[in-house]
Amino acid sequence: MEHLKKVINNGEEIIYVSDIDNYELVFVNDKFKQFWGTDVIGKKCYKVLQGLDNPCPFCTNHLITDEKFGETYIWEFKNQTTGKWFKCFDKAIEWEKNRICRIEYAYEISREKELEFSLKERMKEISCIYKITKWTNDDNLSLNQLVSNILKTIKLSFQFPDFVSVRINYLDKEYTSDGFLESTGRISSDIYYKSNILGKIEVFNSKRNSEADGYFLAEEQELLDAVSGEISKYYQKRKAQKEIEDYKSTLENRVAKLTNEVLELSLPVLPIDSKVLLMPLIGQLEHERAALMMDKLLNAVYQFKSQVVIIDLTGVPSIDTQAAQNIINVIMAAKLLGVKIILTGIKPDIAQTMIHLGIDIENVEKCSVLSEGLKKALYTIKNREK
Repeated sequence: MEHLKKVINNGEEIIYVSDIDNYELVFVNDKFKQFWGTDVIGKKCYKVLQGLDNPCPFCTNHLITDEKFGETYIWEFKNQTTGKWFKCFDKAIEWEKNRICRIEYAYEISREKELEFSLKERMKEISCIYKITKWTNDDNLSLNQLVSNILKTIKLSFQFPDFVSVRINYLDKEYTSDGFLESTGRISSDIYYKSNILGKIEVFNSKRNSEADGYFLAEEQELLDAVSGEISKYYQKRKAQKEIEDYKSTLENRVAKLTNEVLELSLPVLPIDSKVLLMPLIGQLEHERAALMMDKLLNAVYQFKSQVVIIDLTGVPSIDTQAAQNIINVIMAAKLLGVKIILTGIKPDIAQTMIHLGIDIENVEKCSVLSEGLKKALYTIKNREK
């Protein structure tokens, strides 16, 4: 046994032996003494190790006795007196004089736990930025939905979310997380666009009272700065989209205005004299142009008190049922005002098309060329004045 104790004392592991029944420490190695002192033999293990007055609620004695006698139980625990993490190997053994004891081998894993904790925190932060980047690029999300998602995600991404409250001021509007509680312990990050401040993100700690108490991690400030950067990008994107939409709307209005001007110019009504009007048609007669043609012609007839209107089709390349019907409608409307209509410039193919389509223009005066139409119009006026 003495030889075994000597071997144990030379190791790097923390080793102690305590009585299963009365919890008294019966052996500790030198490594143990570095953490909990030398005057510990005969004292209760829970008092020495954890500073408790009663057996530890997490004691593993029941996990290594009875039918599990001789089996090793492995677990990890943060010691409350040292603040350090240990990986423990517990086993029930027979000690001196048939005494049933618990032997525990433990080695410190604080560094590993720090790395594990740091990795988890970084994964939370990466997930936070990934989600926010995804949301800020989702055009289907409203601003209120976006900010609500960001508030929840920031809160869950911090080390102790239960004590965290988040407030976002953006474009003169304030948003807060559920159960918001403002406190003096806070970190913040401004939201910039170029040199202008658009708002601010603030994270409050309801448990601590100052910025200097170490509650917030340096990485959490970096996370907050990254989130404010994403909101800034969101603003830039929305601003660019608004400028594009405004430019598109302006361009569409200009195109519509120019289109109307072109339509006006493409349907001139020319007074030949005080009682004769000429309307030369150019291009296809779609429905929109036909409606404008009727409107312009009837207004001109009323304005000039015209008696004869010449509609020249020389510039019309082809005609279909709708276009032919549009011309007939204009002719009928003009006749209701007592105006004589003369059609000129009817090409053979247009004439054939109108006949094929069954368009009746028998009662309409027709001339092959414009000059003949002008002569006939003037002759008609002269006869009416007699």
